[in-house]
Amino acid sequence: MEIEQLTQYLYSKKYKLRINEIICIIQKFSKANDGIFDDIRIATHKNHTVYTFVDLKHPDNKFSGINAHNAGNSGGVFPASVSQLIRFLNKAYDLRTKTRH
Repeated sequence: MEIEQLTQYLYSKKYKLRINEIICIIQKFSKANDGIFDDIRIATHKNHTVYTFVDLKHPDNKFSGINAHNAGNSGGVFPASVSQLIRFLNKAYDLRTKTRH
């Protein structure tokens, strides 16, 4: 799977996604691409509804996180958060592939 396919899938499902699906999709993508995102840490805050994505390899690439409590999508995430996540993942991918060549 290419990064474009990953981001298009996330974008197409952004009104229906749940946080556990997002995490699973990112992990599967990373595994299929030689662990490219294995150094992105996904952490939860005290309330377990906010998930922060930390790029350990490129600290300048920041994403404040996803609130996994959307009243319009019970147990789902806010669509705007998915768009921000897509930008974060694209940048993370670009930073990693540029250093490989």
